[in-house]
Amino acid sequence: MSNSLRDPSVKTAAIGFLLVAPLVYFMSAQVLEHELGIGFLAWPINALMQNPAAGVFDVLTKILFLGGPTLALGLNLLHVVRLSGQTEPGSVTATVTVLRKPWNLAVAGLCLFMLFALSAYLVLENWRCMVGLRTEC
Repeated sequence: MSNSLRDPSVKTAAIGFLLVAPLVYFMSAQVLEHELGIGFLAWPINALMQNPAAGVFDVLTKILFLGGPTLALGLNLLHVVRLSGQTEPGSVTATVTVLRKPWNLAVAGLCLFMLFALSAYLVLENWRCMVGLRTEC
């Protein structure tokens, strides 16, 4: 196992971390602002959302917050998961092998956690609209 940047799996982990970083920043800023009252990380985000060009920001955030971690997850899983299969008369055998590449596994785990956290955040933020308790959403 090599931790050198010459190793393609380490490069992929670094790229994956860069792809998931905007979502980590956004989620950290939201938790700090709404739960602890510390808003300095959220100020740039709030300023961008109040800008007249917020429509562009909305599109970019959807691409960054959903596409980035999803792409990072896929790229890192390509380095750690191996699928193989055999067919015999009357049966099919499939094998999933997970390689021990800690950087790729860490980034894949972070991506899964952040995508789950974003999903939970979206549901909790909008549940009143989903069940019809609020009409203006």
